[in-house]
Amino acid sequence: DITMDEENYDRFVLVCQNELDGTHRILCDSRHYRGYPKVYGRYYDLDCCRMSDKVNYWDNVCGKGIDIFYRIELPPGDDMQDFLDYFYAYDEYANRIYRHYRMKPDRVMKYYMEACQKEKQIGRENVLEEMEERIFGNHYDNCEYYLDATARYVSPDPVIKKEYYSHPATLRFEGYEFPVPGDYLEVLRHYYGDNFYKFPEAPNEMSEVTYTGI
Repeated sequence: DITMDEENYDRFVLVCQNELDGTHRILCDSRHYRGYPKVYGRYYDLDCCRMSDKVNYWDNVCGKGIDIFYRIELPPGDDMQDFLDYFYAYDEYANRIYRHYRMKPDRVMKYYMEACQKEKQIGRENVLEEMEERIFGNHYDNCEYYLDATARYVSPDPVIKKEYYSHPATLRFEGYEFPVPGDYLEVLRHYYGDNFYKFPEAPNEMSEVTYTGI
């Protein structure tokens, strides 16, 4: 997984749109590829198949991929929770595959039902564009938290301190240097708890994986 702030994520999207031919590699997210059911990005290798214990594909996109997440600045004070509820409703509404089956808190359901009702009047595409205009491209001088698009309103907590990402560090991974959050240990604790560095006592293992038709 890779995470970026919103500005760099938008730059990455443009590079992929302009420089990928679409026959071997493709970047999907629901804003730029409406058939894709997730609000964050996934960079796909189309020259292979993704095999796992669950099915996760759409249209003609089926390959192993790297999730590309983005961080959105959150407004301060009482406006933050309302913004979160609206984003989660957008996450549900943009997801055409699972949206009606997932549980939603009442405050999220309110915005979600508003979007569904408005769709009957102005169409799905216009509703999505209205929601996206409200959500993306905002900056707040006194912003203290990011919303991380890696998570919904369930665990892990998607609201994380902005200060963790200040003063990036560099770490080596498999022979390459990568930028990481300056407080990367706090980021790991935030998402995975104090025991993030320990192996599970009983790791999940798959003894057999099949994919019908390949």
